[in-house]
Amino acid sequence: MPGVGFYLNQKLLNAVKSKAKKERVAVSKIISKALESYLFVDERRLAKEKLFRLIVDKHPLGGKEGWEKLHKERTMEDENRN
Repeated sequence: MPGVGFYLNQKLLNAVKSKAKKERVAVSKIISKALESYLFVDERRLAKEKLFRLIVDKHPLGGKEGWEKLHKERTMEDENRN
């Protein structure tokens, strides 16, 4: 991978270094993951919208109401697992 130089304010740099030390990963990996998340946020949002339209339009789970009911049920099950 090519090296890149840029500036961070001290507070942000300290936060990144702290997270890197805590998680035992390289600072560059944290920065790379953050940039990937930032750059591909629109693609993920569009994919979520496409999935939601499919669920609502095709009604495989009972449309929006069925989806919300299923989501609520699964969320409660996840909470009860702990």
